[in-house]
Amino acid sequence: MTNRNLFLLLAAMATGSLIQCSSPKKVTVADEIPAEAPAVIPVDLKVEPGNERMTIEWKQQGDGLISGYNIYISESPILSDTAAPVNFAPYPGDTDPDDGVERYEAGSLENGKKYFVTVRVINPDRTLSAPSNQAMTICGPRGEILLDSRFAGEQDGYALTRAAYVRSQSDQNDLYFYNSGGTDYLASPDRLDGYNRKSRFNKLSLKGSLAEIRSRVRSVSEIPKADRIAVKVGDWVHVRTADNRNGLLHVIGFAGEGKARGIRLEIAFCPAENEMIF
Repeated sequence: MTNRNLFLLLAAMATGSLIQCSSPKKVTVADEIPAEAPAVIPVDLKVEPGNERMTIEWKQQGDGLISGYNIYISESPILSDTAAPVNFAPYPGDTDPDDGVERYEAGSLENGKKYFVTVRVINPDRTLSAPSNQAMTICGPRGEILLDSRFAGEQDGYALTRAAYVRSQSDQNDLYFYNSGGTDYLASPDRLDGYNRKSRFNKLSLKGSLAEIRSRVRSVSEIPKADRIAVKVGDWVHVRTADNRNGLLHVIGFAGEGKARGIRLEIAFCPAENEMIF
């Protein structure tokens, strides 16, 4: 082979190598279509009832874009995908996006009625996510009261169903307070007069806030039987009224001495008969 032919052969081989190395990569369907973002769904839904109101809390699973949330509150279990939400426009979420929890306040509800609650994400294309877990709750009075000693003031009795102060001997009263021999007691009005309403009490073994104990109450409480009960700061007391309604009384503190002594209580009351949902 002459030098010229050898040169042409080597040049052809080099050109072929360059063409082979620079040929385009075959693009697959997977390369052309990006994977879908993971679905965003609401999880860990919880409901805190109040007096004719409730606070709904949930977390969000997934980091995709959303258009908001639909909140569903019904008097029966929510089983249908066609259920109507209580919000007319998409709920955008609360004003504290950094705590990882969304909250929605619902009002104008009826105490003593069972409500079923769930939440769904509204996707950007207006479709809905799968629903969150479903919670059931019962609204009822909540708050703090300062109860005077019996016969010592205008606020010496309290009607739990009405969430109102009454006199200790009123036929609507559910409990009163007194101190005897240095011991503080909560007591039933029928101790003052056998014709008055009959409440019964049981001290719970639980400690902490209402949020910490509310899910454990039914598993540790017995049917209250005592017509009075000695109390101290921090105690939780289960009270059962004459019409088979249940309440929780948390002893926050005491003030004053003698007839001027009073007791400060946190109250959570379930107006539904024989229910203990707080």
